[in-house]
Amino acid sequence: MERRSIEENGERSLNRRAVRRYGWRLAACFAAALVLQLPLAWAIVYFYVPSWQGETSVIVGKPPGCASNVDRVRIENDTQPGIRWVVVTGWSSSYSQAVFRTDEERLFVDEPTWPFPAEEVFPGLVDVSKWPSSAPGGVGFVAGTYGETMVEAYAIGWPFLCATGRSVRDVTTGKWTTTGGILAQWPRYKQRHWLALGLAPLCYTPRWAGVAANTVSLGAMLFAAWAAAPLVSACRKWRRRRRGMCSGCAYDLRGLDLSAACPECGLRR
Repeated sequence: MERRSIEENGERSLNRRAVRRYGWRLAACFAAALVLQLPLAWAIVYFYVPSWQGETSVIVGKPPGCASNVDRVRIENDTQPGIRWVVVTGWSSSYSQAVFRTDEERLFVDEPTWPFPAEEVFPGLVDVSKWPSSAPGGVGFVAGTYGETMVEAYAIGWPFLCATGRSVRDVTTGKWTTTGGILAQWPRYKQRHWLALGLAPLCYTPRWAGVAANTVSLGAMLFAAWAAAPLVSACRKWRRRRRGMCSGCAYDLRGLDLSAACPECGLRR
């Protein structure tokens, strides 16, 4: 009875040590995911040039009675791996927009500025008094030109969007002001014609829902990889023993006595 009690106590002690060991590993993986998700998002945005782009454009007309020379606004919602961005472009009444497409099947047509609040990206959607305007004859407000990009909002992160930033253009002076991020220059970004500024948006303003989701998902991936390492090692040793090799160094033990140690590393079978 006493021996059984000692064995049970020893087993419980081993179990507690295992729980603590794997608990610390899990906590370390979550901490690493929390710290590394932003550098990972930056790396994807800065280095990765994808071959596809999802785009949905929504045209919003000027509210009745508004005296602004911005007759229409296009809200373009785009996505690529690791980044989502919204571009707001305005046109005068002299410019035809028949060529621009909309996609009524996209869920975010009802929320054209998703994942950003409308009042943050384009306040004119929710408050008529904030409909944009430009100086008469301003850049992009002459007949036949493409239009005037006024706002670019960015959200980056993988697998979930975890940081945001925004660039706003002063329609009078043409100067851009960026908040919540850094716009980095890189030669490969010449291929990214879809951003008006042609720069990599390295955002750092946290989007807490995405931060939490990335911490859990990336942490789980790291923990699974860490926990799988002993299993991979055990499978490798089993395969070596099956082939008559030393499980430690893969030395060929065929023809040797089963009780003999490996002559290469000294490990016993």
